[in-house]
Amino acid sequence: MTLPLLLTTDFSAYARRAYFPAVRLAQELGAPIRLLHVAQSPQEYTTAPLFGGNWLESDLQALRDRLEGEARRLRRRGVSVETVLCAGSPGKEIIEMAGECVGIALATHGYGGAKGRLFGSTATRIIREARTTLLTVGPAAKDGPVERVLVPIELLESPCDAVLDELWRMGRHPIQIELYHALIWPLFVRAEPALGDHVATPKSSVVLADAQKRLEALAAMVREGPARIGGGRVVIKATVTAVVEAAQRAPVAIADRIRAMDADLVIMSAHGTHGLTRLLVGSVTEEVIRRAACPVLTYPRVHAAVPHALEPHARGIHVASLA
Repeated sequence: MTLPLLLTTDFSAYARRAYFPAVRLAQELGAPIRLLHVAQSPQEYTTAPLFGGNWLESDLQALRDRLEGEARRLRRRGVSVETVLCAGSPGKEIIEMAGECVGIALATHGYGGAKGRLFGSTATRIIREARTTLLTVGPAAKDGPVERVLVPIELLESPCDAVLDELWRMGRHPIQIELYHALIWPLFVRAEPALGDHVATPKSSVVLADAQKRLEALAAMVREGPARIGGGRVVIKATVTAVVEAAQRAPVAIADRIRAMDADLVIMSAHGTHGLTRLLVGSVTEEVIRRAACPVLTYPRVHAAVPHALEPHARGIHVASLA
């Protein structure tokens, strides 16, 4: 049985911005969509007080009808959709249900007040705690086909297998893929910007050249494509480039690069594997998601908390299907 992609909604226009990217991802994975609404209290949906805070059946049915209406929007795009209505804390319910799904898709901002919303602490909790594929769509993200993909790379870590699998899958089409590394300049330059003119030394040039060489090697690996089962390699039609830039803050540099190349999608690893790298990569991901002017697709490096049945999606299913 194919596991579903979990899509959250609060019925707002902001939440609907995640619908098209979620449909596209679900179709790529061959997965149905599980459309979830988490109701936080009966009072959000009625002006009359409810005794003891209990839900009235009429309130519940109104929510079911509204959720089914959202599901019909999605089904018109050619995907299978099931609906789930529950009450509680949105962050908690989404994280718990994610264990049954191939990934999560959500908008990172929504309406407040009586309509309920997914924003701030809820979205941050999901970004930090989710250990599965996560597609986030901000209010500035645009709809449309994916033609330009930005892939921020942390050179202190080995390439994330799930990210490579996704690039090889997308690379079968004539799109533009840019591998990007923001090389953080020494801390003292941040403290004393005037010293920046004195850092262009032979040593710093060597550091930049080394980073560029390592990123070019990874780009060559993506261009080469994965091995097919039975011999040969998958043909990669995408244009794959490697760009290294010196930066003071990685999230700002990545956000600037998104705008510069007018990226349609960002693909990146969500967390490092250990120690300081895990802390830095995780925090960079959070800030990139907040700043990105396009959808961001993140993959965790460690799938320990993901059901075993997800492994074909996380690694190898795209390659095997091309044999």
